[in-house]
Formats: sequence, C-alpha cells, structure tokens
Amino acid sequence: MSYIPTFNKIINNSNIEYVNEAPIFRAQNAVIDQLQVSNIVIGGTGAIGFGSTGPQGPMGSAGLIGQTGPQGLIGEIGLIGPTGAIGPQGSVGVTGKGFVIFSSVSSFSQLCSTNPTGSNIGEFVLITGGDLYVYAGSGLGTTGPAVVH
Repeated sequence: MSYIPTFNKIINNSNIEYVNEAPIFRAQNAVIDQLQVSNIVIGGTGAIGFGSTGPQGPMGSAGLIGQTGPQGLIGEIGLIGPTGAIGPQGSVGVTGKGFVIFSSVSSFSQLCSTNPTGSNIGEFVLITGGDLYVYAGSGLGTTGPAVVH
C-alpha cells in the first residue's frame, strides 16, 4: 500500500501554477481545507549554502626525496674582482753589473779580437756606427764570427 500525503486545499485557484504541465501549489496566508493528492511534484534543488572554513588539519609526513635533476646551463662570466693587497717586499738581489761596454771595434769582423772572458758575460761590445752586441759566453751566442760572442 502506498502512502498518500494529505495537503490543505487552497481556496483561491490563482495560487496554482503549472510547470512542465505539473501543478505547483503555492499559498501565502491562505484559508485552507484538507486535500488528498495522488501526485507530488518536488521542486528543484535549492542554492548551496556556504559556511566558514574549518580549522587546518595536521601536517602530513614528508614525502620521498626525488631524483637529482639534470645539470643546468653554464652561467655568464662574473665581474672581475677587486685587486688584492700588495704582497710583502722580496729580498734584495745581488748587485748587478750595470751597463758596461768592455770593448769597441770598428767592424763586425773584429768582434773576436776583443778576447772576452767569463767576467765579460752580460757586458757589451760597441761597433763604430752604433751596433751594440752583448757577450753571452763562449759558444752560447747566435751572432758574430765563430759564434763566440
């Protein structure tokens, strides 16, 4: 046996509306009697209500560590840094010979006639006209007759 709900009859027929050929009853301050209805029409869903957001839940556990990603591109060259501090002064070297012309000759062919010795290494021979040669030691130079100077 089906349940048939009981409704109150609406006195004024202007309170009946039809939606998709189904009667919709509405009443506002109406005088009503009892009415038995065999079909019930249910209206559409109402608006969704909104409440305040609840409290934040507890933090979950940490996830797994992922794989290392690929190497990135090489960046641009950075700026040149400032000049460093001046270092300490070095030790004093041995006293040098200075600029010494140990002989002078009138031509290139006379260079061997100067008879240089080991003490003349680093000293000069001046040829008339302005050519200047340094003595590098016996057989160590690349200029002069017999490569002696």
